[in-house]
Amino acid sequence: MTAARSKPSADPASALARTLEALALAGILAVLAARPFVTEMPFRSSQLVLAAAEQVPHRSPDELFRVSFSMVLLASAALWALAQCFRRGPKFVGGTFALLVLAFAGWSFVSALRAVDVRGALTAWLEQTSILLAGLVMMQLARRADRWVLVLAVLAAVAGTVALKGLVQVAVDYPDQVASFEADPEGQLASVGITPGTPQARMFESRLRDRAPSGYLRLANPFASLLIVAVAGAAGLLAGKVAAARSGRATRPRARRGEIDLPVLSAVLSAAPVLLGAVVLVMTRSKGGIAAAAGVLICAVAVAIRRGFFARHRRKLLAASAIGLLAGVCAVAAYGTARGGLPGRSMQVRWEYWVGAARVVRSEPVWGTGPANFGGTYLAHRLPAAAESPKYPHNVLCGSAGQFGLVGGGLFVALLVWALAAAVRPSGEPDLTTQPRETASFAGRIRWCIFGGILVATVRGLWDGSGNPYVLLTEAIAPGIAFAGILLVSLWTGRSGGGPGANWWPRWALAAGLAGFALHNLITYSIFMPATATMFWIVAGAAVGRANLRARPMGPLRGPLAAAAIVATIAAGVWLVRPVCERTVHVRAAQEAFSRGRPTAAVYHMGQAVEADTLDGIPPADLARLHLLNIRTLQPPPPKDLTGALAAAQLAWERSPTSGNAKRLGEALGHWRGKQGRALEMAAKAVQLDPMKVRWRIDYAGMLLAAGRPSGAARQVRQAREIDSARPADSALRLTPSDLDGLDRLEQSISRARSIHP
Repeated sequence: MTAARSKPSADPASALARTLEALALAGILAVLAARPFVTEMPFRSSQLVLAAAEQVPHRSPDELFRVSFSMVLLASAALWALAQCFRRGPKFVGGTFALLVLAFAGWSFVSALRAVDVRGALTAWLEQTSILLAGLVMMQLARRADRWVLVLAVLAAVAGTVALKGLVQVAVDYPDQVASFEADPEGQLASVGITPGTPQARMFESRLRDRAPSGYLRLANPFASLLIVAVAGAAGLLAGKVAAARSGRATRPRARRGEIDLPVLSAVLSAAPVLLGAVVLVMTRSKGGIAAAAGVLICAVAVAIRRGFFARHRRKLLAASAIGLLAGVCAVAAYGTARGGLPGRSMQVRWEYWVGAARVVRSEPVWGTGPANFGGTYLAHRLPAAAESPKYPHNVLCGSAGQFGLVGGGLFVALLVWALAAAVRPSGEPDLTTQPRETASFAGRIRWCIFGGILVATVRGLWDGSGNPYVLLTEAIAPGIAFAGILLVSLWTGRSGGGPGANWWPRWALAAGLAGFALHNLITYSIFMPATATMFWIVAGAAVGRANLRARPMGPLRGPLAAAAIVATIAAGVWLVRPVCERTVHVRAAQEAFSRGRPTAAVYHMGQAVEADTLDGIPPADLARLHLLNIRTLQPPPPKDLTGALAAAQLAWERSPTSGNAKRLGEALGHWRGKQGRALEMAAKAVQLDPMKVRWRIDYAGMLLAAGRPSGAARQVRQAREIDSARPADSALRLTPSDLDGLDRLEQSISRARSIHP
């Protein structure tokens, strides 16, 4: 006897609740679908390019996109909370996770307010908090199977589309980029604001010649992390379709000769994103990503074979896995400490990151550096022979402890462990007798595909911003069509009796992908990258929602929860998002004015950007750059630029006391008589904050020599040579031959000065 399927309630309150939840789901899935198609970074940089170029240099609106996506996720969470006010007896799962999110959000917020770059820290805090809340909401929404299938289908569409992009990169894009660069290297560098012959130029060219596919993320390791989760979701959908097709054979008439079994055809078509994604994952040459994917695949197959054994001993096996992983981390640390590094260039570089991160944690053990502020603090702690100066330490443990302190980092790791442990619960699927729909209707599937295709095309077009019809077609419209097509195929089940989400396989495949992602983050920082972090936490929430955790009544908490969510969303929009929007508009106007030869207008618009965001130290630093450029190019320098440079550099230092702002303030002070002592003081401060910056030591040595202190200048030159010689020969930070010639001339001048004034 089968249970009666409940009919949708005609109650207006219930209908409103369903509508609000549908909007919340649409918002979360929109971010999940669109974010892998933009190159957001978890850290900030100047959006102003001061370089001569035929066209106005275009810098993608990175931070504007970040806060916009965060607001969509916050609004979706608020809509879900509001929907519960209109439901009868709503229930909630993941209470422990919710408490951990609140604790982490509170701790990391205080950490953000204490950061050197407060605006960057608050943007990262808003981003991380909104992603975690979206994952929590998805735990509630994914309990219904049709929503769960939508998540799997979106992952399959992402996997197939970005894999196609990776293949196009290798076959077409990279050869064209190299040819264009070789035809006009200076013009190519100028278009992105890089001076030829600098370490940045060498790094740019090195990455340009790298043939590993990176999708839309432009970095192979995060791309590999994204593929691990996306391909796992696609594989889970495929396994679910195969299982549903097999179980439905008894109720379907046998196909006649020449006829195609539609459920089988649906499964065959759904294999394409899995195969494409797996092939491109191998092509990324990300050793850690490939190893993590292979390891969890082997474990997933083993568990599938002995499913009953795993169900009986899940806690013991998880504890043993955790102990083994911790032992491995300790063994790596012991080996690196004893040998002074790890074997292989890639692991040696990571060891340097981790040692520097340990020093950062020792210096800031309680609150950490603040979200997205690790890179600036790391500069003072990096090893002399370190080949690079990363923004993150390529390790989830070091990265979380460094940014949020030991307590905040512990809360973040606890969230990660809880989500992974809950996702692999062997319990049955949620009871769907009150929400029986397995898959969306045909019209509903078509609407989702149209929505997804238009969304991807629109986001890509806005991100590129060039307006070139050919670029718009290839970089926006084509991915949108591919995404919509793969999504439609993924949602089509061939009208089998059961749906692809009602069995155990999709959740287990996805749990394996999440575990692989977490494992990969022991040697990368994908969990802090916007696109990959969004995918991980939302998908983890969906997997946990299908784990049939104990649901608890919300009771009288739903009203205050909805009110708090709405107020918090509005407050975030006013305090955290509005200044970013206004500042972005003014910076773009300044960029256009400067590129068109109107420096006065550029100064004006940059001044407006400074006033628009009183927490941001980047606009005043850019304003100081504009004034300093006028001082160097206009002789005699205009008094307005002299005072403007000093005021802007001082404001930049007050808002964000970074090594770069100290250097800029010292340069501004150097143009004023009577302020040379203060200029030397700021130059010394810049060197103190970034002691491995060889070129700044050389500049400081020149200032000391001009101030009649040749002994101090000689000491700086000696230290600069020691640092440079300790770096690997192929490091982008090494001095160029022209740099070394200039250093030789400076050393000769110092020797002459010391012979006169020993």
